[in-house]
Amino acid sequence: MNQAAREAKRSVHLALLFVGFALLVASALGTPSAPQVTIISNETSNATGTGTLVSETGHTGGRIITMNLDAVQQNIHWKAYAGNVTGSYILEDASGYSIYQWAASSVTGEVYATRVDSVGWTTLQCANVTNVKWEEQDFNHSAANNPDDRINVTFFESINHRQFSVGDLAFAADQCNYSIRTYVNDTAQTGTAFFDEIMLYDGNTNNSVYVSLIENSQWGYRNDSRRYDYQILVPENASLGLAATATPFYFYAELT
Repeated sequence: MNQAAREAKRSVHLALLFVGFALLVASALGTPSAPQVTIISNETSNATGTGTLVSETGHTGGRIITMNLDAVQQNIHWKAYAGNVTGSYILEDASGYSIYQWAASSVTGEVYATRVDSVGWTTLQCANVTNVKWEEQDFNHSAANNPDDRINVTFFESINHRQFSVGDLAFAADQCNYSIRTYVNDTAQTGTAFFDEIMLYDGNTNNSVYVSLIENSQWGYRNDSRRYDYQILVPENASLGLAATATPFYFYAELT
């Protein structure tokens, strides 16, 4: 083989090596990962269903008593997760061997919840009316069954959200229409900006993805001894007879 042929062959090898390296880098870009989950508590309301005794004083026969009732009902059409996020930054290969790892003293990023175990992270987009309608059909959140708490009503708020990113996708502040801010200290937020949650849609799997922006140890829905990094609200099946049914969700976390 002459010198020119050897140089041409070497150029081809280098080009192939460069393409292979480029593909490796592209596949190794930071995307949300599956976190290790530790359940801290699983609570519901302490309401027992015991009736309220109305004093019979003065309620004698021959009277008409006008009486207003104000009830707070535990909503079985929704459930929520709250907690903290820990983690580290690592540089590893496809086999899980790491060359270096950095501890994260504080975390920022996102927590994701979805019903599928594989998300097209490059095809995520803001949920639209059609996507939300499909999600409502899956959970039977109809206008007839859930006029006040269906997905469209719960997430369609004017509060909007802060900017965030998912892998290489950037979402500007207030870009997505379907968002919410969960409560702080048992109260709706006014003038603050914590615990934004946004509905996204995966055009690859046709599933909704719920995104909670990670805070750094903030007071959350209860303002006692606990601080939280995330709070995320997800729907549950509203079909009659399925109150005890638990829809499984897959969780992902992304540190930025």
